[in-house]
Amino acid sequence: MTTAGSNFISGITTTVFASTDVVNKDYVDNYGGGGFPSQTGNAGKFLTTTDGTSTSWDFVSNSQEFTSTGIQTFTVPSYSNLLYIEAVGAGGGGSAGQTTAQAGVTWTLRNAGTPTSLFGIAFGNNTYVICGSGGIRTSEDTIVWTARTSGIGGIDFLSIVFGNSIYIASGSSGSIITSTNAIEWTLRTSGSTVILNAVTFASGETNAYVVAGNSGVLITSTDAITWSLRTSGTASQLLGLTYASGQTNPYIAVGAGGILRTSTDAIAWTARTVGSDTLNSIAYASGQTNAYVAAGNFGRLITSTDTIIWTARTSTGTTYYESIFGNNIYAIAGDSGTVLTSTNAIVWTLRTSNTINNIVGGLFANNTLLFSTSSGGAVITSYTQASGAGGASGSYVSWYVPKSIITSNITVNPGVGGAGATTEAATGSAGAGTTVSWTGPGGTYTITASGGSGTTAGAAQLISQSSSFYTTAGLSGGGQSPLGAGITATAQTNQFQPTGGGSGAGSTSSAGGSGGTINVYGISTSASGGTSSGTNGTNAVAISGLPYGYGGGGGGASVSIAATGGNGVRGGGGGGGASIGSTFGGGGNGGDGYVKISWW
Repeated sequence: MTTAGSNFISGITTTVFASTDVVNKDYVDNYGGGGFPSQTGNAGKFLTTTDGTSTSWDFVSNSQEFTSTGIQTFTVPSYSNLLYIEAVGAGGGGSAGQTTAQAGVTWTLRNAGTPTSLFGIAFGNNTYVICGSGGIRTSEDTIVWTARTSGIGGIDFLSIVFGNSIYIASGSSGSIITSTNAIEWTLRTSGSTVILNAVTFASGETNAYVVAGNSGVLITSTDAITWSLRTSGTASQLLGLTYASGQTNPYIAVGAGGILRTSTDAIAWTARTVGSDTLNSIAYASGQTNAYVAAGNFGRLITSTDTIIWTARTSTGTTYYESIFGNNIYAIAGDSGTVLTSTNAIVWTLRTSNTINNIVGGLFANNTLLFSTSSGGAVITSYTQASGAGGASGSYVSWYVPKSIITSNITVNPGVGGAGATTEAATGSAGAGTTVSWTGPGGTYTITASGGSGTTAGAAQLISQSSSFYTTAGLSGGGQSPLGAGITATAQTNQFQPTGGGSGAGSTSSAGGSGGTINVYGISTSASGGTSSGTNGTNAVAISGLPYGYGGGGGGASVSIAATGGNGVRGGGGGGGASIGSTFGGGGNGGDGYVKISWW
């Protein structure tokens, strides 16, 4: 006979347990034995009911990851009360390196942040400096420009040069200013009141600095502080200057009415015969047969091997205001954004400049050809060789969602990461956005985490559109490196933010830039760039359960290898490819999108 006590039942035979404890009896009846239950029930589960009658053992708190791309379904647990949904958009692919074959061919429009004229450009101390009617502006990359105060109002600065650690700018009313940092400027006494149109630096010469202006004015200085007037032998405007180191007549000045003067010491000047059309600029091409190129009004274009005998060349009928040379590329530019380039100064090719403004200033520096315009604050650049930029990362967005507003299963669609570029100078493709949606009492609800592109990070979703609990934009990858090591992508600046890829190496025996650093569990993690031995950039590695990732490293370069970029992960951008001479590496792939759903 079976009898019952306050804490036990007797007279029952079990298949596994000898104990007559009621709890054990319930466990055995339900699960057929196998050991004592844990403190929380069946292996971490709790006994739950949704209708007061039917029961089941379930995890009260759990999560599910979606690491594969494409449409998938999440079945909402019937017993959950609250869900936390996180999504990251896919990262953009890294760009491929650009070889010397693209020099002067591809031009990129930049905005210096001013609507005024930009007449002169200089480069020194790893800083680009532009002068114009809007004062002075500086940049470290030709992309982001900062306004500086010259300290002199009402002056148009028409030309600028850097030499012996000093910037010198000249302009209207005989103004000359100098600076050692391009931020604080000092007015100097020039001894003239005419417009000073051009300035050049003569490395190693006694008269290291030369300025030319209207009325044939020529001024020289040994230290950029004390200036001496010289006799040019003309009363015409002098509009352009250059210095040809090591040549018989190293100083050359050009101007209105076909004026061309040469000098051995910047003191005594000799007239040369070149015609009557105004010459606005002159460039020296070291090591070239046609070592001197001068350009001017009505398509006037002349070259010389010695500054004495000059030969007319065929161009368009456009007026040219600027001539530059760098890395075996000649470039002249002028009215309506016209740009012509040449490898020998004889045969010239018209290029697409991406501006219609008159081009009035120019410079070759840091493996970069630059021109500035007379209006609109436009600057155009062309790298003579450059690595690929790192891809940008996708954005992050998350919601806390009460079960009461979810009346369907949840549709999850992680975006596909952008492909790294495999064609020279090409930009990697954009990463796709990641979406999470479901049906509720008010209709369809959707989370969208934007994907990153090869250049632009994914944007944070507008709160007004998503009512999201938290959202943050992605981060850009490392910018193109026109020379030397690749650039490291920006480290994580906001919580849960994916990062971009590093750019590739931009010259022989240089390392690639690292992907952007993320900080997790107190540890900083990033993908390193390829080494100067020409190794590929490192791939990023996903951290289990972490809803965001980081970008791949940029490719490294040896004397013979231009490596590819590494791949990003979980919204991270792909690394950029390296470039050396005529060889380039492709970009890495952006990380796919990702979704994590947690519930209680």
